[in-house]
Amino acid sequence: MGRIVDLMSQPGNLRYAIAKGFEPAVRGFLWQLVRLRRPRFLFLGRGIKFVSAYNLRLGAHVAIGGYSYIETSAKTPVIFGDNVTLREHAWVQCRSGLNPKGDGLELQRGVYIGPNAVIGVSGKIVIKAGCQIGAGVSFSAESHEFLDGSYTTGATARKGITVGENCWFGNNVTVLDGVEIGAGSVVGAGSVVTKPLPAGCVAVGAPARIIRYTGAHQTEEPV
Repeated sequence: MGRIVDLMSQPGNLRYAIAKGFEPAVRGFLWQLVRLRRPRFLFLGRGIKFVSAYNLRLGAHVAIGGYSYIETSAKTPVIFGDNVTLREHAWVQCRSGLNPKGDGLELQRGVYIGPNAVIGVSGKIVIKAGCQIGAGVSFSAESHEFLDGSYTTGATARKGITVGENCWFGNNVTVLDGVEIGAGSVVGAGSVVTKPLPAGCVAVGAPARIIRYTGAHQTEEPV
């Protein structure tokens, strides 16, 4: 208790705590109250736009940063598990206009995703428990098909994306459709992941290639 009192007595700390904790908690409480949901310590930043929130399932202690766009009209419920953090200016889209709905999104317990994330849900996206993902990540669970001599016909394929438990991504990582990343892997900043990665690997570059292993979950030799 003494430590908390000491911190709050320092200039600016109280205002910071109110802006980052109290105000988002009040917004979260009111958001749940209006929608007749049981309060579960939800923290919401300013200016968030929800679309199809009826299909969003929230665990306890979820935090969504300000000025995010959360569109959740998927075929299956969109799930943010306990202690999930989605930072400011996130963009989540499960449907584009009246095109077919996406297959769903699941952010499991303790997932952290930094600011300016882009999550395009066509195929299902699953990010498993404990993943820590830097700012500017892009997940695109759809690929345009080459048809009649062009990629602009609107023909698409949807395979989905899965990220295993306790993975770590640097800033500005892009993950393309059909990718599965094994548990405990590390993906370096600015990498573009175009194909599956085994558990426990360290991958960097565009396209991402394995440079070594962390020692946990190792299944293959680096290439």
